[in-house]
Amino acid sequence: MLMGKSIARYCYRPQLNFRFGILDTAIVNGFSAPGGYVFITRGLVEAARNDDELAGVIAHEISHVTRRHALKIISRGQFLSGALQVAAGASGDFAPFDDAVDKVTSTLLEKGFDPDIEFEADAYGARLAADTGFQEGGLHDFLVQLESARGSGKIFSTHPSLKDRIKRLEND
Repeated sequence: MLMGKSIARYCYRPQLNFRFGILDTAIVNGFSAPGGYVFITRGLVEAARNDDELAGVIAHEISHVTRRHALKIISRGQFLSGALQVAAGASGDFAPFDDAVDKVTSTLLEKGFDPDIEFEADAYGARLAADTGFQEGGLHDFLVQLESARGSGKIFSTHPSLKDRIKRLEND
């Protein structure tokens, strides 16, 4: 995706080999993973009214990668998993280790990041999109538009409420 590559050139860690993909689902959401993987859904692309709004969302996901948000959650989980593995080794029961790995995976893919991490990615993403040459309020406008269209299916199910995100962006 050309837009993603363009925004990534101006990010905090432009040396990363970012990879972008569009997931074929009507759900409106975006995801990122360590190593520069950024995915947005077809529903999100269709919901964006213009390139400024789409750029704001992509920059938000790029910010998750550059700020190492997923790695922080994983490393917390690995510490927990390591402690559980030592305990399991002493008892021969590896079920707690498996449970810890499942919890980390669930956190990243199903629940998303903590609200404060999402707010940080919103702030950094809004600035990054503007630094790249897109309208400064693109992410804000997109969230406002989604909030007014609420009720039309699942929207950002892994993120804090749209109202909270909008309010934070207005105060930044």
